[in-house]
Amino acid sequence: MFLPLIWALRHERQPWRTWAYAVAVLATIGALSSMSSGPWMMAVMLWGCLILERFKYLAKPLVWFVIVSCVAVDIISNRSFYHVLASYANPVGGTGWHRARLIDLAIENFNQWWLLGCGGTDPGWGARLGMTWTDITSHYITAGVLYGIGGIIALLGLLGSALILLIRAGRRARDPVFRSWCWAVGSIFVVLAVAFVASTFFDQSRTFFYGLLGMAGSMAQGQRTLEQAAKAQARRARVRRATPRPEYVAAPA
Repeated sequence: MFLPLIWALRHERQPWRTWAYAVAVLATIGALSSMSSGPWMMAVMLWGCLILERFKYLAKPLVWFVIVSCVAVDIISNRSFYHVLASYANPVGGTGWHRARLIDLAIENFNQWWLLGCGGTDPGWGARLGMTWTDITSHYITAGVLYGIGGIIALLGLLGSALILLIRAGRRARDPVFRSWCWAVGSIFVVLAVAFVASTFFDQSRTFFYGLLGMAGSMAQGQRTLEQAAKAQARRARVRRATPRPEYVAAPA
């Protein structure tokens, strides 16, 4: 998940630029060496988002393509689209079926948790997952089980708000390096929004997530401050140009 932040350092001076390329390669190798489909898919998605920075005009059509594809698969297939994704999005194998089944159980037992969650207790779906306890491997479902439907809405609101702030800051920014940083941090939130379907944060990773939220807010606020300072400087420059200079008349000798 640090990959976009490392990649953004390529705009800095040496030796940071060289280290950015080297560490980005090492981070990718580390993710692929885990032999787990989760890190593999995240690495592919992160690099896809970073490459898409050079082709920003394709971002919106790509989002619509994904949405339409999911709807089409759900209509054509005799299974839900997330079951199809779980079947084909595991190039090295894994427990995608567990994630898909967990979504099914959350939908089937919606009345159990939607209002206030399950009070911090096990929802009791373990037997239907082939285990003695419920291993909730989705951050969205975790939020729902803990806090109810309001928890899921709040989590989606956090992700969406952070992404909107970064998009606005990137569009308003004049500095190409700052725009690249906005894209890098925004890429993390895009990948997290997808990854939270099949993974959950705990321990130190939650601290990193809240740090990212703070970074997004600081970048947006910093851009506003810079924009206001630039406008104030432009106004002062216009006032100086409009103010007539006093004419000095030489005193008679």
